[in-house]
Amino acid sequence: MLAFVAMNIAMGIVNTSDVKDFWSTDPILSHPWFPSVMSRDRFLQILYCLHLNNNQSNPGNDKLFKVRPLLDHIVKQCRKHYKPSCEISIDEQMIGTKSRVGFRQYMPMKPTAKWGIKVWVVADAVLGYCCNLQIYTGKENNSIEKGLASRVVKDLMTIRGLVIISMLTTFTLLPNYLKIF
Repeated sequence: MLAFVAMNIAMGIVNTSDVKDFWSTDPILSHPWFPSVMSRDRFLQILYCLHLNNNQSNPGNDKLFKVRPLLDHIVKQCRKHYKPSCEISIDEQMIGTKSRVGFRQYMPMKPTAKWGIKVWVVADAVLGYCCNLQIYTGKENNSIEKGLASRVVKDLMTIRGLVIISMLTTFTLLPNYLKIF
C-alpha cells in the first residue's frame, strides 16, 4: 500500500495526459520507475478497489464524503507533528484539475491553474508548512454565503499565533483575533 501511495505522489509531480502513460514503452513517454515499483494492471486494480468510506453512512450533505477520512487524517497528522511559529498565514490555493467535480472553481486571475479545487490553507509563514486546511465545496443550498472569508478564518483558527492576512483582514474578524491572544 505504501508503494501505491508513493506512486500517486510521484504521479502528481510528473505530468502526463493519461495514467497509463506512466507504463508506456515508448522511449519519449517512458518513466522507468513506475513499472519497476508495480505493474500497471495491479495499480489500476488497487485504484479501482480502493474505498475510503462506507457509502451506507453518507450524511448526504458532505461533498467530500468519500475522501473525508483520509483528509481528516492528513490534517490531524499535520497538526500533531508540527507546532507553527508565531507567524502564520491564511490564504487560498488552487489545486489544478480537469476532473468533473461539482465544486470545481474557475479563477482567471490565478497564474498556474485557472480551473481547479479551491483550498483555504493555514501555513507557517516562515517555513510554509501546512497546519490546517479546508476545501471549498461551493455554495450550500444554492444560497450566497455572506462573510465567507470571516467564516473560513474562524473555522481554521484553532491554533494560536499571529495572523498576517492581506486579503482577509476585516474589522468583523478583529474581535476574534483578540480572543485568540
